[in-house]
Amino acid sequence: MTNPANSQERESRVTFLASYPRSGNTWIRIFLQNLLDKSESTTNINNLNIGKRSSERNWFDSLCGFSTANLSHDEVDHLKPTIYSWYSKQCLEPDYIKIHDAYSTLATENSKHTLHGIKCLYIIRNPLDIVVSLAAYGKMSIDETVIFINNTNAKFNDLQRGMNLHLRETVSSWSNHVKSWTTSPDINVHVIRYEDMTNFPENTFKSIVNFLGLKASSEEILKAITNSQFSSLKKQEDKTGFIEGPDSINFFKNGYTGSWKSTLNDRQINAIVSQHKDIMSLYKYLDISDKA
Repeated sequence: MTNPANSQERESRVTFLASYPRSGNTWIRIFLQNLLDKSESTTNINNLNIGKRSSERNWFDSLCGFSTANLSHDEVDHLKPTIYSWYSKQCLEPDYIKIHDAYSTLATENSKHTLHGIKCLYIIRNPLDIVVSLAAYGKMSIDETVIFINNTNAKFNDLQRGMNLHLRETVSSWSNHVKSWTTSPDINVHVIRYEDMTNFPENTFKSIVNFLGLKASSEEILKAITNSQFSSLKKQEDKTGFIEGPDSINFFKNGYTGSWKSTLNDRQINAIVSQHKDIMSLYKYLDISDKA
């Protein structure tokens, strides 16, 4: 769903692929890679060139023209809006940036004008399922993960300066993250649900293609969807690994929705719903009785 009130006069060459972690961002990148390459089979997951990862320090340093290793996290965050805006203006062809930072991290009072007109494809996923996936990915307990997505100050890669190959990502709570990207008047945003990617792939991926202004036939879109199925991605990861994923667990699972129903207890479900009821209701993750 595109918010027409957020459309801008100037079209950015760069589109943010934004999401809370474990919400389907990499799946989108693989779909786009398959679509643009017109791949006959699933693209090599270890050779993705769609969607620069905003947390990669080496990539960010290459844009800055200097090493950020000796800068504090706050100093790097202060640079991000200017660097992203500059990169957008340098791009001669459409490009994409995968990002997990909450938009509020980028759009401070002093910097939000810098990103005016930027485009964003925002992928939203049921926070109940995110907890299950993120707990396994982050090697956390379910209770720890519930606390994490409810934390308005939640961060990844929050080590000392220069100690990490990845930049700090300030994701905030799930609700704050969603609101920061989907309600900002500064950006042209199109929101898709992970669940619709799974249950209604043809219409959902067509809406993505249309929003991004890509030219592709229905047959090409369907082929890219087929080549991006989780079964193919998981099979490839089992054979060759995935350089963007953790060492000890699979990045790609089964892609199913609703796994929370057999994993979370009532206390954990209530802890999530009570914190995120408004946004969960808005995106149809709760029934009319506010039940998950």
